[in-house]
Amino acid sequence: MSQILSWIVLLPALTGFLILLLPKSWETKSRQIAVFASLIVAVLAIWVSQEFDIKSLEPYQFHVKFDWVPMLGIHYDLALDGMNLPLVVMTSLLTPLAFIGTWNQTGVTGTMQRRIAALVLIMETGALGTFLAQDLFLFYIFWETILLPCYLLIGIYGGAERGKATLQFFLYTFAGSIMMLVGIAWLVHSQAQITGHPDASIQTLMNLKLPFDATAGLGGLLSTQGLLFAAFGAAFFIKAPLFPFHAWLATTYRQAPTLVSIYLAAILSKMGAYGILKILIPLFPEATHAFGPVLMSLAAFGIVYGALLAIVQSDFKTAVAYSSLSHVSYILLGLFSMKAEGMGGSLLQMVNHGISITGLFLVAGFLDKRRGSLALKDFGGWAIQTPVLATAFMVIVLSTVALPGSGGFVGEFAILIAAFRVNGYITAVAATGMVLGAVYMLNLYQKTMFGPFADDYVDKVNDLDFREIATMVVLGLFIVGIGMAPQTFMAPSRAAVEESAKRVSPEDALPTRQSLPGQVSNF
Repeated sequence: MSQILSWIVLLPALTGFLILLLPKSWETKSRQIAVFASLIVAVLAIWVSQEFDIKSLEPYQFHVKFDWVPMLGIHYDLALDGMNLPLVVMTSLLTPLAFIGTWNQTGVTGTMQRRIAALVLIMETGALGTFLAQDLFLFYIFWETILLPCYLLIGIYGGAERGKATLQFFLYTFAGSIMMLVGIAWLVHSQAQITGHPDASIQTLMNLKLPFDATAGLGGLLSTQGLLFAAFGAAFFIKAPLFPFHAWLATTYRQAPTLVSIYLAAILSKMGAYGILKILIPLFPEATHAFGPVLMSLAAFGIVYGALLAIVQSDFKTAVAYSSLSHVSYILLGLFSMKAEGMGGSLLQMVNHGISITGLFLVAGFLDKRRGSLALKDFGGWAIQTPVLATAFMVIVLSTVALPGSGGFVGEFAILIAAFRVNGYITAVAATGMVLGAVYMLNLYQKTMFGPFADDYVDKVNDLDFREIATMVVLGLFIVGIGMAPQTFMAPSRAAVEESAKRVSPEDALPTRQSLPGQVSNF
């Protein structure tokens, strides 16, 4: 089983290419093949998560590494660690659930099924490879793998404004990716000048001491470490996204097919947040520490800004898109707090948000399939006709607003505690997002499920079918499970998160600063 991570990463893409080569008579079977392959990947991911030794002193487990392009220091290097384990499991589980939950999407022909299934599987390979890569160039390759399939899916099968959405999405994400590629080349070149041979291993590059001078201009941004921080940060901030790098988000989420919207919000956004946790903070600790207060302020503003925009929307899917901006900003707030409990809470919240946003976009798909519209004015009174849908929707809403006992509560609480230790004023602004979050989520629920019928059309509405119920039940079990036993999900990440926090903590990154006696990092 030494190559099990390779199978987890490559099996989806191999299946996707196989689906594209199937004869026309097999087109209607492409979705079943995609679900079967993604379920195999999910089983393998669950198996490695159960075999993961949280007491091991080794930084990596199930490690597979060999030289790929030796002259450039590029390795094929995959491994599990505490940071990527939750995200690998989340991605592998949400992919089949997204396929099954959008099974009866209207207007999807056999040819469309084939192409959508294949491209989404290739996206899964890109996401899993990004999380598992321990080499920066390999990380970049998988990071870019997801771009073309996403571009094609939105551009071909998106809504009426798909041209605008694809252009925005491509320009923003590609610009960030180019800057990161320049940063990778610069970083590896700097390492080669010191050691005499290039090495793109993330673990090796963590030991590279890059100069950071707060007097170099713009608070240190023009120093070597500051410029590299900006190059990598651009890619991560756009994909997360962090305000004000979010302009592509609402149009893209709204115009994308439901299956693609789920992938964008639940998984692609986590690639950006994971990049901050795995690469930006450990490789550039002094720059992170210097710019942390500004980034925390932007994250807090994003929480409130996204929530306010979600409140005033008249379209269900657009409101969900802006709610995603608000909740991802919580994740970024915890990361930029540079406290172990904040980083741990952010990692847990990545999983929680992935689950809840998947549920919200699935609900959007259910409503659209039954009503042919997502305008809130076309809904009302559906709870009577669709009690199962109303119940499932309410469970997702309660997790989204961080009700105690749900998965969303633990992560947000840890994030706010960590942020308060750094800056109480920023935390106060961020905390208002919890109230605003309840406003926009309950507003969505009330306008769709309660009140008078919009028209007589609602009398013809069918409740959720078996596949849709099964999908929502699985999501609900994870919401309750994480809320009731959060330590079970946080324990594998504890050591890795604390090690990352130590690299950027004042006493480690800035030796001249003194820590308080007896100060201990825990979450």
